[in-house]
Amino acid sequence: MLKFKPFQREDLARAAMHDGAIIGWEPGLGKTFGAFAWPLIKQATRCLQVVPGGLHRQYHETRDRSDPRDDDHAESRYARQSDRVLPG
Repeated sequence: MLKFKPFQREDLARAAMHDGAIIGWEPGLGKTFGAFAWPLIKQATRCLQVVPGGLHRQYHETRDRSDPRDDDHAESRYARQSDRVLPG
C-alpha cells in the first residue's frame, strides 16, 4: 500500500480536482509514488507518464514493488509495456 506524507496528500488532493497534473517536487520527495497514485485517484483506464530514458529501469522496478493492485503479473506487464520509447 502506498503511504504518503502530508504535503503529498494535499498536493494530490488539490490536483485531483483537475484533469491533469505535473508533479514537480524536489528530488527524493516522491514523484514516482505520486505518478503511481494519479491514475488510481482519477480511476483512469489509461495514463501517459513521461520518464527520462535514464530512469526507465528504476521507475519500473519501483512501480513493480509498490503496485497496490499487486496482481503477481508485474513482470509480465513490464515486459509488454516498458520499452515503448518514441525515437527522438
